[in-house]
Amino acid sequence: MIRVNLLGTKNLATGGLMIDPGISGMESSDKKGVFLAVAILGIAVVAIAFQWLAATKTLGDLEEQISQLNSEKARLGPIIVEVEEYQAKLAELEEKERLIERLRTEREGPVRMLDALSTELPDFVWLEELSQQ
Repeated sequence: MIRVNLLGTKNLATGGLMIDPGISGMESSDKKGVFLAVAILGIAVVAIAFQWLAATKTLGDLEEQISQLNSEKARLGPIIVEVEEYQAKLAELEEKERLIERLRTEREGPVRMLDALSTELPDFVWLEELSQQ
């Protein structure tokens, strides 16, 4: 156990306060512990500073990439609009093509039905209405 005299004693010969070095002095093992603690603290501070600098550099690089991508997006904006217009026209043309193909496949049905109906009906029969379902 270490005892420290904080009040000190008066030295009558010099007229000032004197602290007993045997009581307040640190032993060698205590000095090593303090040095080790200071060294660990210093290493921790250096590691934190390194991490902070690395994070700051990464943040700067990412901000630069964001600005480059935003400028690229602004440059490609009109082209994107044009591509969307072409895609809309393509969808419209594909829908028209499907409709034409459906009409081609369905046009033979009514012709065959009317042909079969005319062969089955007796002569001089008039149809006033005909519906297909």
